[in-house]
Amino acid sequence: MACFKRFTSFLLLVFYCSVLSLVFSEDDFQCLQGLKASVADPSALSSWDFSNNTVGFICNFVGATCWNDRENRLIRFDLRDMSLGGDIPSALQYCYSLTTLDLSGNNLNGSIPSDICKWLPYLVSLDLSNNKLTGPIPDDLANCTYLNRLILLDNKLSGAIPNQLASLGRLKTFSAANNNLSGAIPAGLSSYNSSNFEGNNGLRGTPLGKCSGLNLNKKRLAIFIAAGVFGAVTAAALFLFGFGICLFFFPKCSSRRKKGYETGRDGDGSWADSLRAYKHVQVKLFQKPLRKVKLANLMAATNGFRF
Repeated sequence: MACFKRFTSFLLLVFYCSVLSLVFSEDDFQCLQGLKASVADPSALSSWDFSNNTVGFICNFVGATCWNDRENRLIRFDLRDMSLGGDIPSALQYCYSLTTLDLSGNNLNGSIPSDICKWLPYLVSLDLSNNKLTGPIPDDLANCTYLNRLILLDNKLSGAIPNQLASLGRLKTFSAANNNLSGAIPAGLSSYNSSNFEGNNGLRGTPLGKCSGLNLNKKRLAIFIAAGVFGAVTAAALFLFGFGICLFFFPKCSSRRKKGYETGRDGDGSWADSLRAYKHVQVKLFQKPLRKVKLANLMAATNGFRF
């Protein structure tokens, strides 16, 4: 009786695995069909032929990798640099067993689906870089608890980096450079290199630094410095040019000023000598009741105004 029960349990297990494998196969088949139908410009996927129904036939599709060749169960999608357009296909929800998804280097737009971790709960690597994705980084990416690698650089993503991403204990590689992100970098991501956050002028905090919200990259800073130097040199050149023009067209003005300066000294023609002609003129230095002082006495007291 015990042997019969064990044999029955074994048959049920085999039946369950067969049914489960069939379900996965049908789902992955539907995933590939939906993906090809939904992306714009699917010419790179033209070799995907769904007329074949042999075991493991989808494992030979471009960019697809199966767990093994005896079942249509996908483990990896590598569709980088295939000029795929449109939104990230919702048909990916049928590739439930995927651990690696690489859609980098395409023309995908729209936002990152907030349910992507529900669709693909076993993701270990997710690369969406070099696309045209917009909108925020979903908080729900923290539900991809097996993530080791998350690459989002070179898109048009905006908003803050979710604090929830810091809870991904397996995450080893992260990059969100060259987007339109803003706000503080989560403390749990501060150990990554600054190059993983550069190109987001609104981001601040470690590892970018306290003033990173105002930081410019090195190229822009070099442009500003060069512009400042050029402006200073140009201003100096214009000043010297204008001064030269002034000397060229108004030489008399310069000579008069020089002459006037020379005659202002002591000796013949000085202003003190001209005053001597009025020795007997009485000068009122102050109003009454101060006494009047003669110019001759003032000249004598000051030795002709020689101090």
